[in-house]
Amino acid sequence: MHQQEAQTSSVGTRVAYLSGPIDAAQVYEQYRRAERSEYFGTIYLAQLFELLEAVRADALVITTLPKRLSRQQFDRVTVVNVPMPEGRRGLAYHLAMMAWTSRSIAEIIRFRPAAALLTAGQDYFWMHRVLLLFGIRLMTSLHCTLWPKLVRPRAHRRLFAWLNGKLFFPACDHIQGVSQDVLDQVSAVSRRLRSPPRKFVPTYDRARFSDVRPPSAPTGGEKFRLLYVGRLEANKGVFDLVNLMQLLQANESDRYLLDVCGSGGAHEALLRRIEAEDLGGTVQAHGEAGSVLLAEKYRSAHAVIVPTRSDFEEGYAKVAAEAVLNLRPV
Repeated sequence: MHQQEAQTSSVGTRVAYLSGPIDAAQVYEQYRRAERSEYFGTIYLAQLFELLEAVRADALVITTLPKRLSRQQFDRVTVVNVPMPEGRRGLAYHLAMMAWTSRSIAEIIRFRPAAALLTAGQDYFWMHRVLLLFGIRLMTSLHCTLWPKLVRPRAHRRLFAWLNGKLFFPACDHIQGVSQDVLDQVSAVSRRLRSPPRKFVPTYDRARFSDVRPPSAPTGGEKFRLLYVGRLEANKGVFDLVNLMQLLQANESDRYLLDVCGSGGAHEALLRRIEAEDLGGTVQAHGEAGSVLLAEKYRSAHAVIVPTRSDFEEGYAKVAAEAVLNLRPV
């Protein structure tokens, strides 16, 4: 026991974590105060903070919240928000994502960590191989498949999978994926890996859902409320939702309301479509919802809808699991 404590106390390193659209400052403050988070998703970041504290590591956390580039310091944790590009399509989108990846790489090199754990922007992970030149070891946690399982991938998707298979995955010291489909695809594009990829299971804090109550049936003219949570992209089915709400409004006027929480490349197009179809009172787009607003929308929802299309590289539909934990039908 004393030997283990001595080993732990002697550890001191630097780790970079390329995360996603999460309020890292809020997560860190709640973690430091040992408060129960109001965020309903799987808080991988809080789990990372716990590990980093145990090994006395300094950390760089790169997040992808929209609109604002920022830098904050919390004790031994540096949080840099580098917004992902939105509103671009085709070649312009890929060029913008490569520029975003280059910015993230520059932040990692500037921090000089011993290792980098990557989760966001996985199509462009192959660009991070340059980190090896700076002695930075690579790890990845994959939350999406490399290509859609049920349809033939497009040319650009096959290209990115090939680049990752040749340049990135063989250079990783650790690879983990959220489903067996993810691991099978990694093995298919990379015949030689440093270690076998491993599957992980999203975990949730039971206490976070202790106050959740099942929805009550609408009464007294109350609308039946549907909730969508996730990125706003065509292959996530957001425009199919508009078609659905248009149909419901035409057949059962003012009986249904859809709350949309999230951001993404289709955000502006979705707003224009809602306005064009005169659905402002039926579809309410809230943008990237904070933890308090998201908790409120889950409480007020009668059901959660997950309209992901077959051409999206779904790894594991965590929103469906989170809806069930919130006692909402899917």
